[in-house]
Amino acid sequence: MKKQVFFIAVLLGMAALNAWAQAAPASDFKYDLDKAGTGVLIQKYLGKSAVVRIPETIEGYPVTVIGEWAFSNTSGIITSVVIPNSVTEIRERAFYDRRDLTTVTFPDKLVTIGKGAFKESGLTSVKLPDTVTTIEDETFYYCSDLTTVTFPNKLVRIGASAFNGCRSLRSVRIPDTVTSIGNGAFGACEKLTGVTLSASLITIGDYAFSDGDEYAYFGCPITEIVIPASVSSIGYRAFEGCAELKTVTLPPGLERIRGRLFYRCTALSAIAIPDSVTEIGRDAFSYCSSLESVTVSAHPITWNGTQFAGSPRLTLASKSAIRSAGYTGEF
Repeated sequence: MKKQVFFIAVLLGMAALNAWAQAAPASDFKYDLDKAGTGVLIQKYLGKSAVVRIPETIEGYPVTVIGEWAFSNTSGIITSVVIPNSVTEIRERAFYDRRDLTTVTFPDKLVTIGKGAFKESGLTSVKLPDTVTTIEDETFYYCSDLTTVTFPNKLVRIGASAFNGCRSLRSVRIPDTVTSIGNGAFGACEKLTGVTLSASLITIGDYAFSDGDEYAYFGCPITEIVIPASVSSIGYRAFEGCAELKTVTLPPGLERIRGRLFYRCTALSAIAIPDSVTEIGRDAFSYCSSLESVTVSAHPITWNGTQFAGSPRLTLASKSAIRSAGYTGEF
């Protein structure tokens, strides 16, 4: 009897595996020719299976594009999608608001992922192929269950709010090919403690690692950040409210420290301002309640307003050095 039950269980398991391995029939999709007329555009998923394996060809044409909203607002539960290697483009909001979707297998030849393509989905991990060079704005916005991301080795740009609100994301290692991180790219990532920036990075956008809300004062719980020498621009409020941030290394060629850059970074105890800096924005270091040491040379700096309000632990030596650099505001 036990052997019979075991045999039935094996058969059922094999049947389920076979069903997963088989591509969904063409009738499970609304589709048409793509713009070039040489491939198939998936317009909408019509099937009922929770595990979807998109076919590589339909009516003899390769499936090349997943269209806008194709898997969004469809009936039934979808937990897993396998995208064939023939697909080169996933368009805007293709999987938007699929909170039931936990797993996507990306194709090796994928080039383009549209804005908000997986916005507010249930993905838990993402591994993108090296053919992807840009992660567009809001691509993984508020994927709150996302814990790990493997970036493409040829990635150049991470768009605005691309990973904003990914509340389970704990660490990111951004490849050295990346030159730009957009506004709010990693904002509201409340468990993000480890960030390794690209050695080729040039621009860090506004609110890149902070919430961005005017009154939230919430940033990622990163403890250390080394900004590479290649960086020439760091955005407004980029690290605001990073309350666990203890150590910051600013790049030697930086010319401008934007307003509220380290506002309410309450664990920050020391900062060295590079000699290249000629302008510091309002409240750049205000309410850094643990800040004791500021190293700055006596060179001309334009101080826009108050920079050290609510930072009561500054040493006399630090205050003297700051005054020598032309600061006249309050401490």
